[in-house]
Amino acid sequence: MYLLIYDFKGARTNKIPRQFYRALEILLAKRSDVTRVQNSAFLCGSEQSAHELRALLEKWEAEAKMFEVIKLAPRTERPEAEPIEGYA
Repeated sequence: MYLLIYDFKGARTNKIPRQFYRALEILLAKRSDVTRVQNSAFLCGSEQSAHELRALLEKWEAEAKMFEVIKLAPRTERPEAEPIEGYA
């Protein structure tokens, strides 16, 4: 699973072309494993979808960051973490 966030640096929402939002909606309709988390944050179920979304964002000159999401075991199943020296 991947998290993508993007920003059009220095651009106001009304200055971003409508064609960008149309292209984004087409991709979202095509890729059922891409979910909008917030206005400019998406969760992608596959690496392929994440790369496709990132390519679209960069095509429209958005600054895009992609992160791999790791699901953690429930807290009761994880060993306690060692305190970091100086932050105990």
